[in-house]
Amino acid sequence: WLSTQSGGVARFDGSGWITYNEYLSPSHPIIFAKSILCHPDGSVWVGAAAGTAGGLYRFFNNTWTLYPSAVTSLGGWIESLVVDTSGVVYAGSANGGMTRFDGVTWTHYSPQNSGLLNERIHDLAVDSQNNIWASSFNCGGPGGLSKFDGTGFTTHLMYTNIEKIFIDSADNIWFN
Repeated sequence: WLSTQSGGVARFDGSGWITYNEYLSPSHPIIFAKSILCHPDGSVWVGAAAGTAGGLYRFFNNTWTLYPSAVTSLGGWIESLVVDTSGVVYAGSANGGMTRFDGVTWTHYSPQNSGLLNERIHDLAVDSQNNIWASSFNCGGPGGLSKFDGTGFTTHLMYTNIEKIFIDSADNIWFN
């Protein structure tokens, strides 16, 4: 699977590419795909920019389901998607904070309702303890690194612009 900024998403089926965009999926047009996640249950999640029928998309059993921003409470571009060891999906938005979906309930986190440092999330990562790490920029609030332990947030590296996060097998956190 791959995501694009103008052509939707595509998957290689072993012999050729199948593209999903506004032409092949008119009921759920995926135009500006910012993030993609292959879930352990076999589904594929795609985060798209708002304004292009944006929101979260789930592809499972050859069917697309759109979860619009009205459902997820995420606004703007969905920059990052991760899944924890329990199969819970987390989405980070360029200007809408972070949302958690456990398969039934959507829970939204923002600086206004939680300890999340900034609503401008650029990347998410999961460590071996199932903590969710969120990076953000100094834009509309302090940037830095937030850690979500399932109940609350801890702030790390406040007033630092962090674009990407990678956690290695020894739980070292790498970022730029």
